[in-house]
Amino acid sequence: MRCPVKIIWGKDDPWIPLERGEALHALIPQASFETLPGAGHLPQLEAPDLVLERLNAFLSRTS
Repeated sequence: MRCPVKIIWGKDDPWIPLERGEALHALIPQASFETLPGAGHLPQLEAPDLVLERLNAFLSRTS
């Protein structure tokens, strides 16, 4: 991977469990990985302010 990667995973995802997110992170070890408590499969809809906050922080560090 030649570009910065941020993985944001809903900690309470009932469709794709957290273990799959952790496995994805293991495949991209240079990526940052963060879980969002209280968010499920669609954190961008369930916790949009939190997703935006985390993405803004990531993008401001990588730009």
